[in-house]
Amino acid sequence: DGKNDLFRIPPGTPIALKEFSVYDRWGGLVFTTTNKDNGWNGKQNGTHASARTYVYLIRAEDAKGEILLKGTVQLIR
Repeated sequence: DGKNDLFRIPPGTPIALKEFSVYDRWGGLVFTTTNKDNGWNGKQNGTHASARTYVYLIRAEDAKGEILLKGTVQLIR
């Protein structure tokens, strides 16, 4: 349907991104970037990743200092 097809940092967020990574449940790296304009499209090695829960890590910096965010994202097909 073209909605929520990209898991990313919202455009215009005033941060200096150091790392945005997505991992599978075994800790395998699925996606990583240091460009805050890039996002994960639900693919792993060029093919559709399995519908399940993934873990994300965001390390960044803003005017107030270091930012570390961890959480999960559910991929639904």
